[in-house]
Amino acid sequence: TDYLPNQPNNDRRRAYLKLAADMLVDDLHYLVESWDPKSRNSYAAAFRLLNQREALGRIMNGVAQLAGQELAINRLATALDAKDRAQLTSRFSATSYQDFVFALRGVRNVWTGDFGDDARPGLSVIVNRVDPALAQRIVHALNNAEESIALLQIPLERETLPAAPNSAARQDAERAIADLKRFASLIRDAGTKMGVAVYLPN
Repeated sequence: TDYLPNQPNNDRRRAYLKLAADMLVDDLHYLVESWDPKSRNSYAAAFRLLNQREALGRIMNGVAQLAGQELAINRLATALDAKDRAQLTSRFSATSYQDFVFALRGVRNVWTGDFGDDARPGLSVIVNRVDPALAQRIVHALNNAEESIALLQIPLERETLPAAPNSAARQDAERAIADLKRFASLIRDAGTKMGVAVYLPN
């Protein structure tokens, strides 16, 4: 009933919903085109023209910075310190927890090369050739990070951010931050072994 036509408030809601939906569709089309390898102007096409060392460096930097910088520091640690939901990834939809889960799933996909039915060699194959023991430590660290994220008290905005420093919720979040940073540092170690610079903040 909020969207029945020919009522002033409802007509405004209908117009807003239509405009927002059109903008979302435009953004999604742009995103698809940006990664379409058949498009000459896409990032995917440009990425395929890079030399192997540069391409590997970008992949490893992306994985390490997503886990160790964006998720651990920019989002979780900053939000905890400020007790500010605005620092989380999805403060309006309250799906920040899901954002953490699926961002890490994307990291695992790049590590394993497994994208559902489309399985290809991932970073794990390359690292395992250079240093099998380090590859195992990376897998262990990734498993720990995923487990830590799964233990976060949700919704983050109400259960984790306002939690007292000695509470279980706060300790779970601190563990998640440490595990994410540990994984990222091991990716940096792997980069060093392969002659690829992985940049992480101190």
